[in-house]
Amino acid sequence: MAERLLRMTEEELGAALAGLAADVAFPEPSTDLVAMAGARIRQPAPERAPAGRRLRRWVAGLLPPRGLRRALVIAVLIVSMAAVAAGAAYFGVRGIQIVFGNGTAPSPGVSASGPTSPPASPTLPSLGDRLELGDRSTLEAARAAVDFPLSLPPPVRGFGSPLVFLSDQPFGGRVSFVWIGAASPGAEPGPELLLTEFHADPFRPFIRKIAKVGTHVTRVRVNGETGYWLSGVAHELDYVDQDGTHFNDSSRLAGNTLIWTRGEMTLRLEGSRTLLEAAAIARATR
Repeated sequence: MAERLLRMTEEELGAALAGLAADVAFPEPSTDLVAMAGARIRQPAPERAPAGRRLRRWVAGLLPPRGLRRALVIAVLIVSMAAVAAGAAYFGVRGIQIVFGNGTAPSPGVSASGPTSPPASPTLPSLGDRLELGDRSTLEAARAAVDFPLSLPPPVRGFGSPLVFLSDQPFGGRVSFVWIGAASPGAEPGPELLLTEFHADPFRPFIRKIAKVGTHVTRVRVNGETGYWLSGVAHELDYVDQDGTHFNDSSRLAGNTLIWTRGEMTLRLEGSRTLLEAAAIARATR
């Protein structure tokens, strides 16, 4: 039988099925399907929920269970509070943290071109006295050794060309420019201005400044970037390695200092007598 069906053409198979239809008993339906379909069509449409309620139901279906939602809200609050606390604990620019001692606080922000007359900055220590500058270098060698575009300071009135120093700390290198002042009678010439540049990690300070009572910390704008001007009583400066450990014997007192950023670069200028003087050098450093 199966072989016979396989040998049939489509026309022969259609004729055989048509002849078989008369011999197949198909029960009559017990329900009037036509009447049932008509009655269903004539029924009024069910009232739909308002769009706002439907949206809430749809959103509720996407959300996790209530207990899990509560845990997520608590976790977000904890993370937000930790971020706020971290922001409050870190004051300064990328790579340089300012820590306030008892009785010190930041001053209101001003423009770097605003008037100010702080006390004279203490004299920088000698080159061999804990300046932590690294090795004496040349501009060409320093530019080739670091992994950031080196900014060149402008000529400074009353000084010759600055000395160039190169250090491998922090990661990526650090370049310092030192201007030597005229020697007083019976004394050797010493540094009077120090400009330091490095590629800073935004999440880990490399330099820490501890403001003391009488140290004024003022937020300023330098070339459109946020910076800080530390003046008055000398503040403490020390270097921090990648593990958060302070360099041995690296702490020293620093006088008037302007710190600011340029993109991912951090710059620090120490030794200027006034903010106007420091801002003029900072704006011309490119």
